[in-house]
Amino acid sequence: MLNASNIQFSTAVKVADQDRRSNSPEPGLSSQGTLQFPKKFVNSLSSMSKKELEKRDIYGRTLLHTVCLVNKRYLLDKLLKNPNLNIAITDLENHWNCLHYAIFYKNFIIAQMLISKCHLLLQGKDREGFTPLDLMSSEIDIWRLKWIPESVGRLERPRKKKQIEARKYGVDEINLQKRFSEDQSVFQAIRTPKWFDINRGGSNLVMTGSVKEVSHGPDHLVNVDMRKLKHKYADTETYPKLSERISYSRIRDVKMSRNHTIVLTSEPRANMFVSGLGTRGRLGSGNGQPQDSFAGVPAFEHERVLFVDVSNDHSICVTADAKVYTWGLNSYGQLGYQVDIAPHQTEACVSTPRVVNTGDLRKYTQNSFLGASCSKFHSLVYTKSEIFVWGLNIGQFGFNPSGSSAKIPGKDGMGLVQTTPCRTLFSYGNIRTVFATDTFTLVLSDLDELHFYLKGFHSKVCPPLLKKIDSKAFNSFQPRVLSQKKSIHKVIVQKGCDVCLLLLDNGDILQLSMDSRSIDNAAFQRSLKFTTVWKASKEHLRCTDVDMSNDGSVIICVQDGSAYKRIKRTILKDSISSHEYISRKFKFSKISGLNKVVKVVSDPLFSKFAFVRDDIDLIPHRLSKSSILSDFSRLSPLHEIQDDLQVQRQTITNRENEVFMTHDDSYQTDFIYKIEHQTADDDEALWLEETEMPSSTSDNLDKVLHDRWTQPYKAVPALAALPQDESLREMLKSEELDYWIAMKDLSRNKHYNMKVVVSNVEVEVHREVLELRSAPLGKLIHQGGKLELGDVKISYQAGELEFSGVTVSAVLIVLHLIYTDQFLDIWTDYPLGKVPPRIQKTKTAFEHLAKLVRLVDPMGRVKCEHPLIDDLRNLHGSCSVKLADGSVQVFEPLLIVRSAYFETLFSRRWGVESISLPEVSHTVFEIVLKHLYGVQYDALFDNIDKITDVSSFLNCNLDVIEVAEELMLDELSDVCQLLMKDFIALDNVYTLLRHSYHMKAYKLFGNCLWFIYNNLDVLLLDPSFGDLIDEEDNQFLNIVNDAMKWFANLKYYHRDQKPLFLQDNSGLLKEFVQDMDSFNSHWIHPLLWDVAKPIFEEPTTPSKTSVSERRRRSSARRIEEIKTTVPGAAEKPRSLSKVLYSQQLAMGSTEEVNESAIADDEVEPDFVVVSGKRRPSSKSSLSAATGTPIVRSDSVTLPQRKTSPTPVTTPRPSRPSSVTVHHESPNTSVGSLPTLSESYGATNTGTQSPSSASPVVKATSKGMPRLSQRERIKREKQPVVIPTGSSAWNTTNAWGSSAPSTPSKPYSLVSTSGPPASVPSFESILLEEKLKQEKKAPLPVRSFEDILIEEEFEMWWAQESARVQEDLQRSQQHSKPKNNRRNRKSSSSKENQRTGSGSSGKMPARKNYQRRVDV
Repeated sequence: MLNASNIQFSTAVKVADQDRRSNSPEPGLSSQGTLQFPKKFVNSLSSMSKKELEKRDIYGRTLLHTVCLVNKRYLLDKLLKNPNLNIAITDLENHWNCLHYAIFYKNFIIAQMLISKCHLLLQGKDREGFTPLDLMSSEIDIWRLKWIPESVGRLERPRKKKQIEARKYGVDEINLQKRFSEDQSVFQAIRTPKWFDINRGGSNLVMTGSVKEVSHGPDHLVNVDMRKLKHKYADTETYPKLSERISYSRIRDVKMSRNHTIVLTSEPRANMFVSGLGTRGRLGSGNGQPQDSFAGVPAFEHERVLFVDVSNDHSICVTADAKVYTWGLNSYGQLGYQVDIAPHQTEACVSTPRVVNTGDLRKYTQNSFLGASCSKFHSLVYTKSEIFVWGLNIGQFGFNPSGSSAKIPGKDGMGLVQTTPCRTLFSYGNIRTVFATDTFTLVLSDLDELHFYLKGFHSKVCPPLLKKIDSKAFNSFQPRVLSQKKSIHKVIVQKGCDVCLLLLDNGDILQLSMDSRSIDNAAFQRSLKFTTVWKASKEHLRCTDVDMSNDGSVIICVQDGSAYKRIKRTILKDSISSHEYISRKFKFSKISGLNKVVKVVSDPLFSKFAFVRDDIDLIPHRLSKSSILSDFSRLSPLHEIQDDLQVQRQTITNRENEVFMTHDDSYQTDFIYKIEHQTADDDEALWLEETEMPSSTSDNLDKVLHDRWTQPYKAVPALAALPQDESLREMLKSEELDYWIAMKDLSRNKHYNMKVVVSNVEVEVHREVLELRSAPLGKLIHQGGKLELGDVKISYQAGELEFSGVTVSAVLIVLHLIYTDQFLDIWTDYPLGKVPPRIQKTKTAFEHLAKLVRLVDPMGRVKCEHPLIDDLRNLHGSCSVKLADGSVQVFEPLLIVRSAYFETLFSRRWGVESISLPEVSHTVFEIVLKHLYGVQYDALFDNIDKITDVSSFLNCNLDVIEVAEELMLDELSDVCQLLMKDFIALDNVYTLLRHSYHMKAYKLFGNCLWFIYNNLDVLLLDPSFGDLIDEEDNQFLNIVNDAMKWFANLKYYHRDQKPLFLQDNSGLLKEFVQDMDSFNSHWIHPLLWDVAKPIFEEPTTPSKTSVSERRRRSSARRIEEIKTTVPGAAEKPRSLSKVLYSQQLAMGSTEEVNESAIADDEVEPDFVVVSGKRRPSSKSSLSAATGTPIVRSDSVTLPQRKTSPTPVTTPRPSRPSSVTVHHESPNTSVGSLPTLSESYGATNTGTQSPSSASPVVKATSKGMPRLSQRERIKREKQPVVIPTGSSAWNTTNAWGSSAPSTPSKPYSLVSTSGPPASVPSFESILLEEKLKQEKKAPLPVRSFEDILIEEEFEMWWAQESARVQEDLQRSQQHSKPKNNRRNRKSSSSKENQRTGSGSSGKMPARKNYQRRVDV
């Protein structure tokens, strides 16, 4: 047997030799070899000071970040031992910690070391809100790949001239193909989430018991035993094929109620399993016993269930043959048939499923049902355009009930029972889904419309799927994806809830709240409210499935396979966004220990959950076709063996030269396939056409994933055909055939045991082969005697088989046919009528001989009774092989031509007569013999009693691989790797990875690496990964880490990415520590060093203040807070966050929190997300001129306190500071207008010059001039700038007066000297009144079409007005005599005084028009 410690890996010989020569602690890290740092430098890392450890380069990186970037594990190990190390320190560029660097640069061994050292690194967030695992999810995603693995197997690849590809152990076996066979630009268009495919299903099911258990960690997540979800698992009679017998079922659907759970699988029959409370017959098992684990329903042992739904006490399902079954409680007639109360029952219930064959379901039998649903009171099934409903009708049926007229109390009053199914037509499009709840029935149409039936009325609801274009931002560029119409992918409802969720095609979730107690459609429409529950701007956080409970709690899964549940916040977060309203009372908490989740299910109480996982599909294997036919043909008497060790030399040559396969001599396959349906029902076929199937696309990845578990198994040619040997045909046609046979050594190393004599020519053969392949010859050999047919005679005596009446060539053709199934009809090589007499005689002799030994079937075709590949399974020999638990007889010649090990063992040099393999069991050697005898790869492990489940199957395969490596059977080793690869899972991947590495199982090792790459988010947190790093050598760890980088580069069109400068020159780490200027000079030229500044400067730490100083400041702040309560004083905001939050609440904000709503209260304090990157100017001042136009702005600028007041000057307009104004903003918020009472109360405390004093005017409406309509419209269209409120820090008064010449007290109320308070301008008063009116009745939002219509109307109105005025003026000029210039002057001045516009209004244009008329 092989010793694993002595195995040398041919694929990594060069790397290993180089590593041994360099004596490196970390071999194979770069193409230039590993740089050996001085021992003194390495040891100094564990004793560096804190100042040295926190020294930064121009990018703000520390030594810890740089070590993680260049992937130096032994340097990191020294750093982690330093007590002065701050492992959570972040850089200044991206705010990344060391774990961010390790994951981004694909150094996953480094990442696991960091996680083992400090688990809190996982909670660190960068500037974009990404944790390290979020960064991994956004980078490592199968849907980002541009190259996808096609197969595992050394397939010959086209290469350019003089191109030499470097071998990469573990991934060199993987063959790639382009993801898009057509235009690569379509990759940018694929942005929709990948939904759960019901036809593909999920790989396994994970369940939990309560909400508390979910938050505690992965230990409370229970993996459902998949063996329980398969009918008669591992039963040989039920599943004759091993692949069907030990494989697991795919999860199709899961339904949960408060009392029980139903799971549907993808099996062709007996695919429904139940668990929970068995009372009231809800499990359908025929008894009332509870079921802790899943068990099948006996009634569906021969049925295939397509759809199922549950309520708390009854269930409904639809089978593949369009039959509807119900069982459980029948208090409201929800079962659809009459149920009598048994003597031992108190309620009418059915404990076994029954077919609903009453009412309209009995009349309309040709139905293709799309689904079923049920509630506490009623049940229904539906097609594209019909709904069949029965049960208690409280108004949710959409029609008046018929049948029983007894009134039964329902949820919202009295109702009537519809005892039999009633058919209703849906005339609002095609039906996609129908949901039954306790109070209403909901229909989703193909037009993305929601139709509610409740309280006897119908209501159509059109969700807001098209975002209206904001008129303010209409001229700005917006991506198309933000304005295009969305569609509804899925609707989620619960039986007893008045809220439903809408999952949109872009991954957003809308929540629709309603009042089911509404008495009519108008009231129901008024109660509708749409809110956004989830809106992720990051691609990997787009929702793919969602479920809810009766109280509105939500649980979701997203694109990267993570699961989140919505919980209440402990701290209210401030956030600024541009989306619709999302409540800030909730956040989404990630459920740890889960990945690859494609479907989530919750019970009505939000206490139990089910998660359907869909693990990554393993890569198909490409195997060489079996060479059994060509190997066995070497035993033919016509084949000459010139080399005693031909198989050995060929095997060694192939291993050294690494011969690649081609498409012709290999085949690509999997071991586990979808189990074929025994019967193809028309109804099921029709349903499959109606379900969502992927359209024809150029995305090969989408096609591969869909076809993997939806397409049945297709047989592939696994046998290599025997090529035609023209030299044999020429030899048989030769006249010197006897001489050729006498000169050739045709029996060399073939171990013949019988002679064939014909015309004094002896030919040796194998007696076992003749007995097996020809029944007449076998009987003749065993019993003796003769066989005669005409002149042809065959006799057997003393180990010789003598032929007479035939030619030598005819006998050789028969023997070659027996050994190879190849018919050498040499007479067909001649034209018709020109066949030589000698060849014609051979043909006649062969025809008689073939009939005599039964090599011709009744149809006249020349062939043996059974194919050679089938007969070889029954070939027995006389050679004995001693095993660990017995012995077995083998056919020695076949072992010689099939295995280099046995060829050498039975060669003339060794002369072994018996074989002893004391460490090989009988079961393992039986599988080896099957392979040697040509058994197909999928039947090697059939009829092995030792294999009962997946674990025993994997262990048996590992034993066979080990023996196959010793016997030099590469084909058998490849087959075993193929059989194992589909059973790689999270709980065994590390074991299989290590075994495949040490056993040189290249293909299995590559698939293990692919599985690890796609599950890094979970495996990095697994302690077993840390044990793997501690126990394995550096070469193994480097191979694993390099493979992860190789997979990550598949998302680039050009896969060979050059290493970074720092990675390729890791010796710069020493410069980083000893000479930072020299290190930075590699990025900035030394000539520019004097003028260059660090790209990211380290933030200065605030100076430490004494306790007395902090107390003094706190006291001053409290005094200022007390002063703000005095009327007329301006309020100073304590923090920008609270200002924004108070302003947001006052404005009735319709803004959302985006994906930052994911739980992070325990990690960091409250923060404000600032919209916009432009910083406000620090030199902004308040408006000093009365009547300055008010400008609306999107940014907030707080008043800046001046160090010294400005001198008194004549008032003049100044540049105002802009603040945010909203039509619902209160006057007390920052940046809003002061009220009139505050304006009159605010006085100027300083002295003023007479020129700057403002007259005192009472602000009353009496005597104020009234503006014309034209002037009011003009002033409304002017841009608006709001002067800020009064403050002691302002240099000018908000209402136009100059600043005082001396500093004033901050919050003075009464001035003992100086003029009285200034009066606000008239424009400010009008603006304040306008804002009040807008607050009471906010202006409706106008669409772009409304704006266009208004502009067209204004243009038409202006043209029409000008035309009317022109006609009026012309008529006046013709009717009245001409006035003198004095009269014209006086009339024009009166007109100007009447309009009040002076010379600056629009009337001068009219004056010029009159002058032109006068001329």
